[in-house]
Amino acid sequence: MPTYGASAKDIVGTRMSSRRARRYSPEILENAAPHVDWSDYTGMRAGVTFLEVLTLVQLGAPKTSIHESERQIPMRDGYASTIEIAKPACKAPGGGPLIVLIHGGDGSVSPKTSWWLLPALVRRSGVVAV
Repeated sequence: MPTYGASAKDIVGTRMSSRRARRYSPEILENAAPHVDWSDYTGMRAGVTFLEVLTLVQLGAPKTSIHESERQIPMRDGYASTIEIAKPACKAPGGGPLIVLIHGGDGSVSPKTSWWLLPALVRRSGVVAV
């Protein structure tokens, strides 16, 4: 399982040579990503969950509420692909920015990878996310 909260020395010792490490500022080294064992799915999922919670805590309380919905989009082969939409509950005058997340992964690390962040982003910034 990845070690969260490892010191910069631990991270540098496992990830890069000390000569390469001198090129990075101390702030980057103190906050470097932990080493990840890509063959350990349980550990990866725990790490993803940890990062999701940490990010949501750092975002703080939402500024506004959102409306979330799903739509089925028919594909050429007859498959119906589900898209998820998150938008502010109150419409901005003249519309607003749109973020389209396209994820081609298989969802093995976590289902709907990165979707968890979009509702928080919508709440904080007022964008529409699909």
